[in-house]
Amino acid sequence: MQSEVEIGTSSYDAIIFGRIKQTSWDDIFSLYEEMKAKGINPSSQTIEGLIVANYHRSGREAVLSSLKSLILCDAQFSERTFRLASKYLYKDVDDKFDDFRNGIRKIGESHHDFRSASVNLLRSIRFAEIESGRPRIVHGSEHETKKSEEDAAWKTAVSDLLVFAEKWSAENENGILLNSRAESNLS
Repeated sequence: MQSEVEIGTSSYDAIIFGRIKQTSWDDIFSLYEEMKAKGINPSSQTIEGLIVANYHRSGREAVLSSLKSLILCDAQFSERTFRLASKYLYKDVDDKFDDFRNGIRKIGESHHDFRSASVNLLRSIRFAEIESGRPRIVHGSEHETKKSEEDAAWKTAVSDLLVFAEKWSAENENGILLNSRAESNLS
């Protein structure tokens, strides 16, 4: 009697990252579709792989689109996922996160149309950082609850990032280019 071994999220993540090194973007999307068909929830590493693949295959708009759909599923999010999404949506964010925050704040202060989106994004980032920094309880289900609260906080931050990014894209598509030194990090 031969039994099949079911592979889980970690195995898929390892394969996805191998495909990233090979720049096999279509394979990454096929693996993700296979995960969905088997009911395997994507981890934050899966999302990171999809962000990289979408960006390299189709650009910024594909990253926005894929993040919208990933927000709706039971995917895991982390600070690293948020930073990677921010990096592909805006240049140099990964290395200069404080500059990114300051740029978002200055945009909200100087452009009334961005005020609400800026404040919501900054609040959700800060809340997620607080959730990430809280001491972890490592006793069974309490640890799972803590991890899911942290995932939910970063998921909210990514969602607010998408709202800001879509507003930014709409303003730039209409020819309303924002120009100040603080905003140059976001171009």
